[in-house]
Amino acid sequence: MQASEASPAANAALRARLSELLDDYDRVRRDLGDAQARMKEMRGTARSADGTVVVTVDFRGTLTALEIGPRAYSRFAPSLLAEEILRLTAAARADVTGAMGEVMAPFLPQGLEYGALMDGSADMGRLSVPAPLDDEGYDAWRARFSGVRDASAAGDGGSGDGSGFGTGSGGGAGAGYGAGHGSGYGSGSAR
Repeated sequence: MQASEASPAANAALRARLSELLDDYDRVRRDLGDAQARMKEMRGTARSADGTVVVTVDFRGTLTALEIGPRAYSRFAPSLLAEEILRLTAAARADVTGAMGEVMAPFLPQGLEYGALMDGSADMGRLSVPAPLDDEGYDAWRARFSGVRDASAAGDGGSGDGSGFGTGSGGGAGAGYGAGHGSGYGSGSAR
């Protein structure tokens, strides 16, 4: 069946699903913009045990302030002072990365840490989904990113032909993706 032969109910269901997805997209985009603005203001600070050396970094981990009290020069040999500054800089970076991780947590899949993403130790396979997505798989994947649970009150759904269009009886509309894979949303049984 071609897309032009879809019933008005199937088209309405597909439009409703698309509207829902666009609303999710707009919300996530807005929330990411807010998160980005918050993150740009973040700073991380670390102090030596005696408070004679204080290091501050910005949200990128770039050193923005270094305070060395007069006692630090008598307490630390030059090479030890340099090591202390490097140690404190790393601690300040970890501080700001942790704070940024809290801001970014709602946008990351469950179990994926922001710090691991930033230092390259994250399992990037966690970001992908097994293909092909079915209704349940898509909604579970979407929920990880949008916080929306049970996004579709779909029944058995419909079927897609891989072209981006599909139909289902009883008002189900389908959305195809990939080569020859389709996923139906709406109610009714697949044809």
